[in-house]
Amino acid sequence: MRGHRCGNRLWRSSAVAAGVSAVVMTLASAGRADAAPGRYVSREMVIRGARLYNLRIAGEDATAAIGGFSLTFGERKFSGDKAIIWMKAAPGRSRTCRDVTVYIEGKAAAATPAATLGDRAMLVTLRQQGRVSAEGSLPGGAPPDDGLYRRAVAARQDQAARPVEQPARHAAPGLLAARGPDGPDGPTSRPAVRPAGARPAPAAATRPARRARRPVPPVSFHAEKFSSELADPKDPYSQRITIATGNVYLAQGHPDSREFLELRCQAAVLYSRRAKADSSAPAPAGAAALAGAMTFAQGKEVIEAVYLEGDVVIARGERTMRGPQAFYNFTLDRADVVDGVFRTIQEQRSVPIFIRFKTARSARDIDEKGRKLPNREIWFKNARVTTSDFYSPTYHIAARTARLKDVAAYDDVGRRMGPERWEAWLEHTTFNVRGVPVAYWPFTHTTFEDGHTALRKVAVGDQGKQFGMGVETQWRLFRLLGLPKPAGFKGLLELSYYERGILGGGRLKYARRDYSGYSIAAGLIDNRHRDDFGDDRKDINVPNYRGRFTHRHKHFLPDDWQLQFEVSWYSDVGFNETFYPAEFYSAKGQETLVYAKKQRDNWAVTALGQYRLNRFDTQTESAPDMGYHLVGQPLADETLTLFSETHAGIKRWRPAKATDSATREDTRLFPRVDSRGELDLPVHLGPVNVVPYAVARGTYWDDTRIGFGEQERLYGQAGARANFHIWRVYNKAESRLFDVHRLKHVITPEAAFFASDTNSVAPWELLPIDPDIEERLMRQGGYTFGVRQRLQTKRGLPGKRKTVDWMRLDVMAGGYRDTSTLPADGRYITYRPEYGFARSFINADYLWNISDSTTLLSGLNHDPRNGQLGKASLSLNVERAPRLSYFGGVRYIRELDSSVGTFGATYTLSRKYAVSFFEQYDLDFEGGDNLSTQLSITRKLPRWYLGLTLVFDRSGEGDDVGIYLTLWPEGAPEVKIGSGRRGYWQGSNLN
Repeated sequence: MRGHRCGNRLWRSSAVAAGVSAVVMTLASAGRADAAPGRYVSREMVIRGARLYNLRIAGEDATAAIGGFSLTFGERKFSGDKAIIWMKAAPGRSRTCRDVTVYIEGKAAAATPAATLGDRAMLVTLRQQGRVSAEGSLPGGAPPDDGLYRRAVAARQDQAARPVEQPARHAAPGLLAARGPDGPDGPTSRPAVRPAGARPAPAAATRPARRARRPVPPVSFHAEKFSSELADPKDPYSQRITIATGNVYLAQGHPDSREFLELRCQAAVLYSRRAKADSSAPAPAGAAALAGAMTFAQGKEVIEAVYLEGDVVIARGERTMRGPQAFYNFTLDRADVVDGVFRTIQEQRSVPIFIRFKTARSARDIDEKGRKLPNREIWFKNARVTTSDFYSPTYHIAARTARLKDVAAYDDVGRRMGPERWEAWLEHTTFNVRGVPVAYWPFTHTTFEDGHTALRKVAVGDQGKQFGMGVETQWRLFRLLGLPKPAGFKGLLELSYYERGILGGGRLKYARRDYSGYSIAAGLIDNRHRDDFGDDRKDINVPNYRGRFTHRHKHFLPDDWQLQFEVSWYSDVGFNETFYPAEFYSAKGQETLVYAKKQRDNWAVTALGQYRLNRFDTQTESAPDMGYHLVGQPLADETLTLFSETHAGIKRWRPAKATDSATREDTRLFPRVDSRGELDLPVHLGPVNVVPYAVARGTYWDDTRIGFGEQERLYGQAGARANFHIWRVYNKAESRLFDVHRLKHVITPEAAFFASDTNSVAPWELLPIDPDIEERLMRQGGYTFGVRQRLQTKRGLPGKRKTVDWMRLDVMAGGYRDTSTLPADGRYITYRPEYGFARSFINADYLWNISDSTTLLSGLNHDPRNGQLGKASLSLNVERAPRLSYFGGVRYIRELDSSVGTFGATYTLSRKYAVSFFEQYDLDFEGGDNLSTQLSITRKLPRWYLGLTLVFDRSGEGDDVGIYLTLWPEGAPEVKIGSGRRGYWQGSNLN
């Protein structure tokens, strides 16, 4: 956050803040206008845009937001490419009440935590009370004249000329529907959102005497042969009965609509009625193209119902019903089918769902005005649910009765605003394998988002010496409990058995608009009573009953506050390392804490409370620790820039009993204060950007290590950093072989140096409370210089090409006054050089994107003091979808006497079989040592995958060999062969 460089100009946060303040004052100006009656909602409003322009046209103030526009209003968010905003103070109310009108263009969207509505353009009206803020740059002048303001005025005038439109009383909850009868903010709390230029809905009848017959949308009809007659020949408006045979086809709605309905069969009986004289029913879309269409397909008669027989197909979007017989009532929008099959697509994972049934009925309710409601439901009797398209599937769920309900989000006029989402109620259900029931549930209430079975994964086999033979299973928690999954939540249950013992646990992850987090709980009955982690850590005694619990929660609060809560307990020091190795090696450490932060503009205040819950860990306690951060604050008429960070709090260091340190006992609670300030003086010497800087830091402790009396430390640092950019474009560079179309060469030379000193306080004299404060600062000095280079080209289809890095080469060298003995390559950290790896170095990193699917990477580190190569690597990554992908590379580290070669490949043998191979071999250690070998064969089954994996691993004690069988459902890309407890090389996202 030190500023964004554009050319040779440094934009500082104060200039943007001052300009945005002007925009906020303009938006909140006290112009008066007639406001529609209603309640003003007390919510903070935040307006963002890449560029904001103040407008004064015809005596009216407005703001234009160009690029990346968004408006946040409580839980609602409106966004688009550009927008015009009018904001006027409400007459007769407090100064903080405003009538807001926003015209949005370009990927316009209105979103709530439940759903999102999108259109090309949108007009939004809001009644807001409270604080208004804006974020963005103010380039000055007028925005580009592309007619945006004129279109916005026209849309606003068009809305003002329309009658007030009332939403359907019984419509399904949509994007902006109020909660409860009147919603939390009153009956007028929701903004009126209407696609710009859309026509208003027709006015409803004021008082119908009784429920009127719902107007049936026109139905197109075609058949090879048909004949018809009136039920009463004397009455032209009586019902007509038509018998049709041969490729009967009926269609209702527009073909481009998601509600387009198609019916097909071999024979049908149609029930129609002549339209009244005053009827003006439009002709159905595409009716003229239907050869042999009857006259009522042109609007003279309306088809009210149809009986279908022989290869019946009823289709609406991805949903289809097939059967030998069916009856469809267009007036009630109801289908009755016998001995059929229902098919839909699970959009979240692109997996088909089949329901075979004895009888089925689909219907949607009709309100008193004759309008269809979106809450479509389907009832089934004697249903079989599966993902297999075979009549006799390998496995299925059987239910005596089943009910499916469409619970996707809809707007007030019945348009679906997101993917399909089905909720299901199943009674007397059984899980069947080869037609044999193996499990029973009396009642299940669930959704079809994660597949129709609770089982997510099962692995059987020898897990090596650490675990022995075993069975690992994973289950979808909500589906197993028979509960619908709340929006934004995911739950997994693990039940595993090994020769070592029984392990059970659960994992819950959630992410909503204002908060997110996860919980992990696990328990183990350990029959082995010991852990082994190699020759240096062997036969470690552990308790019989072991377990863990971790919960982490993050919440965004009003007024720019954030709150994080974290608690972690585990029974012994080796539990996570043994049973959760990926998390142990890659994820955040286990802590118990509360952390609060308020961040606004370029400053933040923090509060941290920490408690050590696990006595075998070495941790620091805070009771509490307060912090203040200031980033990029301009001083002296923007000549200087200030960065500061201050901590003050009560600390206690609590070492584990096995810690080899100067003191093994817990310290008392003692105060600690630390403050760091940095002043930068950015200047431009022609094309060169130079930033001289000075750092001052002071720290006080009331307790230190035994035997050392220093309780204060003064630290000072001075230095400078500089860079500049030169480039050249080669317009004639062209190569079909390397997919190069034009080249741009960017060269950035860099240099920096620093020198620092302290009052003779070394890190080893201090308690290791915080690595950034106690463990790194010492008398030090160093420098770095080098050149960064980029070769950029254009790739992609003509007219849609984008800029990519074709090659990248960074060569940097540096030296330090004192050389570290750590087994690491030297690194100079420009923004905090005192935290760098204090070893002299020459580093080079090279990347070559040979194509969009082939990448070469390499790097090396050379130590100039001993003249030896410290580290080097070379790798090639190739993707040849859909059949082959492979990776090969070698990495050398001199300090560890290690030169490891790695190779991995996946090859698709056929549509049913694929094979993968992974190998790691150390070429140097003891003359050569095989570290790991893994071979997997995958067989694709109907909607399932079966994998056989063989593993050789030397990461533990001796040679560890394992073999196991894994089964997982189609559409679960997060499940991978070899991703069980043996995956030490995996990463973790639990941070």
